[in-house]
Amino acid sequence: MHSVARILHILGVIFWIGGGLAGAMIAMTAAGRGKDIRETMLGDVRRALLFVSAPGLVLAFAGALAMLLPGWDEYRAMGWVHAKLTLGLLLSGVSGVLSARIRKAASGERDSPSGLYAALGGTLAMGAVLAVVLVILRPF
Repeated sequence: MHSVARILHILGVIFWIGGGLAGAMIAMTAAGRGKDIRETMLGDVRRALLFVSAPGLVLAFAGALAMLLPGWDEYRAMGWVHAKLTLGLLLSGVSGVLSARIRKAASGERDSPSGLYAALGGTLAMGAVLAVVLVILRPF
């Protein structure tokens, strides 16, 4: 069961972070286009985030909980697990901000500069790298 949960967690993270990064990169490109093209592109990105990244986030969290809860007695003393959980929560917030900004820009409600999409995508990427480092090194 633990192996299945780990596989689901990793697949979820791939779809969640990968989808978010792809969405951020496309949104960066769209931000420099004309209004009609921008809104069309961002509408497509929004749908992709809803059907790829958001389910990936749910799958990542479900897999994490399936691993965490049965082994909590062991995990609760591991500082790296707490750091990774905190990082996961922060990255889910970043994903939410990215999704909200793309939704608002796609509807024409509020434009966002390409630099914001770059910052959000970069934060997702760096957070994912940090999570992998925590899992491999288990520094505390």
